[in-house]
Amino acid sequence: MNLFLKISLLVSGVAMGTEFTYFEEGGAGPSHWANLHIEDNQCGGTLMTSGYGQSPVAISDQHECETDMSAYSFQPGDCTWDDLIFSIGSHGVKVSKGEGCSLGSMTIPHSSNAFDALHFHVHTSSEHTIDGDFYEAELHVVHQEVTGESFAVFGMMLSSSQDAVDHAAIENLLRGWEKVANVAEAECADANRRRLENGFEAIQQRVTCPAVGTDLIEELPFANPEEVLDLYELPTTPKFGVYTYKGGLTTPPCTEIVNWNVLDTPTLISRNQMDRLYKLTLCYVDSETCQHATIASRDGFTSRPPQPLMGRKIVHRCRVCEKCDTIVDFAPTFIMNDGDPKEEPVDVNLHDDDENLGLALGLFAAGAALLFLAFVAYHVYALQQAQRNHRLAMSSRIARHITLTKSANQLSRAEIITEIEKYGEFMSKVQFEDLIGSGKVGCMTDGDANTLFAALDDGKGKAKSLEVASMLLSAGNALHTGAITDDDSA
Repeated sequence: MNLFLKISLLVSGVAMGTEFTYFEEGGAGPSHWANLHIEDNQCGGTLMTSGYGQSPVAISDQHECETDMSAYSFQPGDCTWDDLIFSIGSHGVKVSKGEGCSLGSMTIPHSSNAFDALHFHVHTSSEHTIDGDFYEAELHVVHQEVTGESFAVFGMMLSSSQDAVDHAAIENLLRGWEKVANVAEAECADANRRRLENGFEAIQQRVTCPAVGTDLIEELPFANPEEVLDLYELPTTPKFGVYTYKGGLTTPPCTEIVNWNVLDTPTLISRNQMDRLYKLTLCYVDSETCQHATIASRDGFTSRPPQPLMGRKIVHRCRVCEKCDTIVDFAPTFIMNDGDPKEEPVDVNLHDDDENLGLALGLFAAGAALLFLAFVAYHVYALQQAQRNHRLAMSSRIARHITLTKSANQLSRAEIITEIEKYGEFMSKVQFEDLIGSGKVGCMTDGDANTLFAALDDGKGKAKSLEVASMLLSAGNALHTGAITDDDSA
């Protein structure tokens, strides 16, 4: 099987070789992907020999666009909702185009070829970060270059809020996936194949799933099945900009052959729609085995953590860019004693003294070395910050799914902080279990405590006490009446 065919199968969602997972337990999670026995496995990186590198990455927003989006063009396809092929697998939800129709195509900067849309899928928890922030989900539209030489992804963050209205196109997508899920549930309802009287529990988020969707099995779930889906109109604002960089697939074998195009503005959906999206991923039932089939992490995520940028450049392109028409390269300027900026003259005399030339070269080499060390240190710091924010986001999502009902013998908010302060700046796992398992805070089990500590663990078996306090208190605010609230202050 040639390399192009194998990559085509992979981006189409066909698993090859050893199965991977987002669980770190068991040796097949993201930190172990480089060691999986998969043909042409590049998850350990190829030292930038391809010029692409690994994905996802932590995107740092410079708050100013480097250029505009004039090099982009988006052509809608002609696939109707009735043409689309909805599927749910252990990795999550996906939509592919049917035969004889197109999902659309786009042209991107620095390429004269068009890229045709193949399929799109959703990761729970975003894979990329923007200024250290993770989003609740990330949708990837995977494109293939017409010549077959590379791929491009049109990616957008999905975010929800209590005030956001239902997104019409996302609603149709959810109904399509729910129909697939309900068919699997119906096929597994036979008591001889699987008992579903009490539903089943997805260990990732302690979600009881007797049924996933809205019982749409036989009938078409769409209001207008003949309507055409325009993928490039999914963003909730037409003024989005795009971050571009060269990277790879975010699932094994992580092949470095992808031109990434990540929207700088999230697509807003309702809280109900986001909950249903997570439920579809975590509560999927495989119709062949009638077993829960997700490979999500214990936190409910199907996302790879950000990878080192390794010197790659991320370009921010904007729909509206005031300074783009005036960007030119200027000679270096220096501030003189009289306060006026003047250009430093460039001396091109070839008869300079050898000693001065050697000194200049030495100073240049030293300066370049310092700049390189500063560059590496900055990106290491940015990656550490992104990973820390990811841990905090995971712990908050877990905590929101654990009932922190306060009873008479449990601590108030002020008492929680006082209790945590006695452990100092960091808490060990034993100290964390003592705080949680003693029944002082909510009704969490030992399994809950292990999951929460793993999300907050700094990698050295300890967690910051302030992060523990912040997670517990914010979780209490997010829950129903009776949870720990501001009214419990001393």
